[in-house]
Formats: sequence, structure tokens, C-alpha cells
Amino acid sequence: MGLQSQKNDGNEERHEISEPPGPKRLKKKRDAAVTGSPRQETQHYASEKPVAASVVHNSIWKHYDKLFALQFGGGDYFTVAEKSAMNPEESPVIIVKRIAGNDRIKTIQKIQHERFVRAQEFFTAENAYFVAFEFMPLSIAEFMGHPLMNELRLASILGQVSDVALLMIPTDGMQVIDGLAYLERKSMQHGQLTCSNILVDSIGNVKLWGQEHCQVSSDMKADIRALGTITMELIQGYAKTDGNIGLDKLERWPRGMDFLAATECTSRVDALVEENSLLSLPWNTKRIVGLFSLVNIWASRGYKFPA
Repeated sequence: MGLQSQKNDGNEERHEISEPPGPKRLKKKRDAAVTGSPRQETQHYASEKPVAASVVHNSIWKHYDKLFALQFGGGDYFTVAEKSAMNPEESPVIIVKRIAGNDRIKTIQKIQHERFVRAQEFFTAENAYFVAFEFMPLSIAEFMGHPLMNELRLASILGQVSDVALLMIPTDGMQVIDGLAYLERKSMQHGQLTCSNILVDSIGNVKLWGQEHCQVSSDMKADIRALGTITMELIQGYAKTDGNIGLDKLERWPRGMDFLAATECTSRVDALVEENSLLSLPWNTKRIVGLFSLVNIWASRGYKFPA
């Protein structure tokens, strides 16, 4: 659903965006091999039912106050702002992104999933479009080549981006569904998957960002190859310059190399995770909390104050 304009005597118009239907629950085949899988240690949390986003026909700066600008990895700077009229039940801090055109606003509105950074509000004024996203303080670009990185932490990051594709692991009515599998089911691809476009919060949740770049496509090969590049960067701080996959210290990362090899030979997300030794580790979002805590004070971040 796009932005709709209506005449109104006031300065501000709000339009409710209807909530898209949630993904269908798929049954997971259970057998002895699956029942005892160490992957059951994976943290499960309820699917975040997206609240209908409000489209505000007014300047975003009549609702938010600028705090500072923050850089993710070596990418662009984004304004971090605070809501002027605070709700004690909600976090007032958001990331502001200017979006190029109504078509990309529509794309963001279509993607409602817990593995994507949540778009909280949309604003348009004088042919400019802005989105207020939930605040997540780091990208995984700040984790690249970190000495605390190991295979279990690597699995805890990649597992949230690429694990359980098309499989749902039920626990007390809840399920974990990953972001790339969600796009695959919608016949879409991200197209701009980088370490700077994958954000992380203080309790270890990892989410995809840059959803305005998503396009209709039934081929996930580009995103899967991008995931291979991300894996190399997380492990050793850089990717091969010739476009090939590879690691300099294979003895430390046998399962990491197994995952990299899988990104080379498949174009489907579900095939990527089947019987993969890295993602068979007992990964958990909490396993990267310590890494986050150190990086948050360790990393030299690009920021601007005032914004």
C-alpha cells in the first residue's frame, strides 16, 4: 500500500497501513536426528506482529529532535533522533533514513518481519521521504576480524541471518524464521547485503537493514554470495580481492570454511543450511552479548555531534 494524500483542514494527515498476512506456518519433519540436534539451544522468541505503520504528511523534525549522526562500518552517516513527545512504554530513540521516492517506501512497507530492522513511522513533506527505524547501536561491520570472534559467535550471527530457512522450530507456539528465507518465500532478494546493512542490539538480536533496496527476484544467488563475503569479513576482517572464497587460517575455522563452501554451490537458502556443520553448533543470540559489550566501547566509531 502506498502513501495516500487526502484533503484536511489541519497540517497533518495520518493513514493506517493495513498489516500484511503473516507467513504460513510450515510443518517441520521430525526424526531422531533432528530431535537431538544441538540447534535446539537456539533462542526462540515470539514473532513480532508488525503494528500498522502511520504515514505522517508532515516534517519528521516536528516530531523528533536530532541527537547526533552515527556511521555504520565505513558507510553513510545516519541521524539518531529522540521523539519529542515521549511515551514511557516505548524507546524514544530512532535512526532516521531519507528514502529516495515513494516506490522504496512501498517496498519497506511490504517487508514486515522480525529479522528486519523495524520501520516505526513514515514521513513525507515537500517531496522528501523519511523513515524512523528502531534504534540499533552497532552493525556487524564493527565485529569484522575481532579477536573474540570464534565459530560459535560466528554461528550466532549468521544463524540469525540465514538459519532455519523454510523450517520452523516450534516451541510453545513460537517460531524462528530467518530474514533471507522470508525474502525467498516472497520471491524477493535484498541486493545490498553487507556488514554495514546488518545491525545488532545489546541483547544479541541481529537484523537486516536496507530493505528499501529489495527487489522482486526468484534467484537468491547474489544474496548467498554476499553472505559468503560477510563470513570472510567477520572471520578475518577482509574478503578475497579476486572474488573467490577462502580463509588464511583454515585450521581455526573448519566449520567456517564449510559454510563458505556452501555459499559457492547453492542458490537456495534452505539448501545452504541443510546439514551445515557451522549452523549445527549450539548457537544462541546471547553468545554475542559479550562481544557486543566490548566492541561498543572498543570500536572507533564515526559520529558527528551535533548531527
